[in-house]
Amino acid sequence: MNQNLIKIQYDDKSYEFPALSVSPYTLFKQISEKANLQKSQQSFPLLASIFYQNPEFQNNIVDPDQIEEDSVQMNQDKWQYVDLQKPIMGDCQIKFLTQEDNKDIVQNTLWHSSAHILGAAIEEVYDDSLMTMGPAIKEGFFYDFHTQSKVTQETYNDLQKNIDQIIKKNHKFERLEISKEEALDLIYKIGEFIDLCTGPHLSQTGQVKAFKITKHSSAYWLGDQKKESLQRVYGISFLSKDEMKAYEKAKEAALKNDHRNIGQDQSLFFFNKFSPGSAFFLSHGAKIYNKLVDLMRNEYLRRGYQEVLSPNLYHIDLWKVSGHYRNYKENLFLIKNQDHEDQTKPLETYGLKPMNCPGHCLIFKNRSSSYKELPIRYADFGVLHRNEISGALTGLTRVRRFQQDDAHIFCRKDQIEEEIEKCLDFLNTIYSLFGFNWQIFLSTRPESSMGSDQQWQEAELQLTNALNKTGKPWKLNKGDGAFYGPKIDIIIQDSVGRDIQCGTIQLDFQLPIRFNLQYSAGHSTAEDNSEQDQDEKSGCHYDKTELAREVFEPDEFSSQQFVWEEQPLRRGHERPVIIHRAILGSVERFIAIITEHLAGKWPIWLSPRQIQVCSVSEKYIDYSALVYKQLKELGYEVELDVSNTSVSKKVRNAQLDQSNLILIVGEQEENSNAVDIRTREGDRLVSYKIIIMFKIRVK
Repeated sequence: MNQNLIKIQYDDKSYEFPALSVSPYTLFKQISEKANLQKSQQSFPLLASIFYQNPEFQNNIVDPDQIEEDSVQMNQDKWQYVDLQKPIMGDCQIKFLTQEDNKDIVQNTLWHSSAHILGAAIEEVYDDSLMTMGPAIKEGFFYDFHTQSKVTQETYNDLQKNIDQIIKKNHKFERLEISKEEALDLIYKIGEFIDLCTGPHLSQTGQVKAFKITKHSSAYWLGDQKKESLQRVYGISFLSKDEMKAYEKAKEAALKNDHRNIGQDQSLFFFNKFSPGSAFFLSHGAKIYNKLVDLMRNEYLRRGYQEVLSPNLYHIDLWKVSGHYRNYKENLFLIKNQDHEDQTKPLETYGLKPMNCPGHCLIFKNRSSSYKELPIRYADFGVLHRNEISGALTGLTRVRRFQQDDAHIFCRKDQIEEEIEKCLDFLNTIYSLFGFNWQIFLSTRPESSMGSDQQWQEAELQLTNALNKTGKPWKLNKGDGAFYGPKIDIIIQDSVGRDIQCGTIQLDFQLPIRFNLQYSAGHSTAEDNSEQDQDEKSGCHYDKTELAREVFEPDEFSSQQFVWEEQPLRRGHERPVIIHRAILGSVERFIAIITEHLAGKWPIWLSPRQIQVCSVSEKYIDYSALVYKQLKELGYEVELDVSNTSVSKKVRNAQLDQSNLILIVGEQEENSNAVDIRTREGDRLVSYKIIIMFKIRVK
């Protein structure tokens, strides 16, 4: 063992130990004993984060913002999370993480460790199991495995018994030491279960105090439908039983407020097997839908957007130009079409649009634009179709037919930061209406992408600068960008504490190249134009930059080869940058989100049932009808109940339907030309003279 001393800095103090002789656990233990700190599960760390002076030891690099947002030093350097048992390898700074200090990181480590526990239990219950992978996810974790058997609800008990035993035995998460050539730190062991993993993990299985299997499903290896089907078991775990109780209570509330149940109870929408993944919005649901669209339209007028309409169906070649055919083909609805006049012609293939951006590129390209006209902001509520797999369809949250509050901003590079700021202000305006808290994430280049390294670096730097300029906190989400550019993802938190992906702002340097979009930069001269004409006549390219070229060979949807070639910029012209912007995202999905967030209790401006008029008896039906008619003429969403039921039952029905205001009319109201107003919560507001009531407008 190397006896050279290493220096460890912790809490403004320095400690020296022989190399590889101390772990975060032993270090904390010694410090605690010297300081006479009282041991408790709450104060004892679960993880450590280390910054090594020697770059050779820097692995498992993570976003420093995820460690501690108020640490300036950590925002500048590269830290890594490690197990408490892992030997410290060299001179470093160290921080200890408890659940209270950094709940998100510790929770992720807990769920990652729990996935190993689940894997060990699966291996015990299913003798023929072939284990694949078990990651932590946004809510809990899962483990994928292959078996000839099927996971059923009945086998949950067997799995749970094995899980409880593994936790009770309090196995250590052992890191198996092997040579660097054989992948150092890639193998962990609990009991007899061995798994490939980089960590970090908890120290022992007994630290998991509550564990529950939540569901199971089938899955494909690495999400590839061409590969063999696997079994997937999901779970959730916590460091205390109280946290599990709180989780189960929240799940019960979420189930009660499930948008599918509320949608049925309030007659908002339904689905039918003849059009899977496509919602039928009934009258009251359509009112909510249209009010959300109108909300965005009003903001568009204020914020300088131009609403446009674009086709739903495009020739397949458009999707080759845009790059979607190569990168998004499995999600396109493709339609082969025969020429009815000349059936000797080969079939032509068309695709329903899954997004509006290619069409907006054609709109921009339709006319010449000057730098003075930018930014140009196109908005479109066109119908979109995406071929989601049937097993993924879930109410309004995952559909095949939908509309977006979709917008594309064509701007100069020097306008990017200002436009991003305006988009974030737009987001804040809309989300504040619903009481959402929200977080910002910068998603960077994914493995499958278009464009050069330089283009991506430039795009990511522009977004980083724009986000820093806003002064709002944000976090890094590595590798989760769109295939054509990095993006800003907005995660909102609803009333039951769930984090939900909602809006997005995406920066795109690729589509302007793919569609050869250009604008006049205002600095070309007569001499430049003369030289350009001579170059074009001689067949010479005046832009000597190497241009990209992509060949699409004939396939099942295309009878001929298609070639896309990058076109050079004309002298005196520049390429715009496209900012893809959605705030609601899919209107369908946003309705699902706010239905559950509001528990079906719509604010009066959005409500499909703003007012319910209830007559005390048949004698006052005429007066009730008069009130109903005049409120309708004023633009209120009003309904009239003149049934033979008692007034108390009418009021109760109106409350169950979530009518915001309930107007009761009887003899006293008719004689005084007034209405008695109550809220859906049962509060009596006031008796209004009818002429005054009709002057009140819903804001």
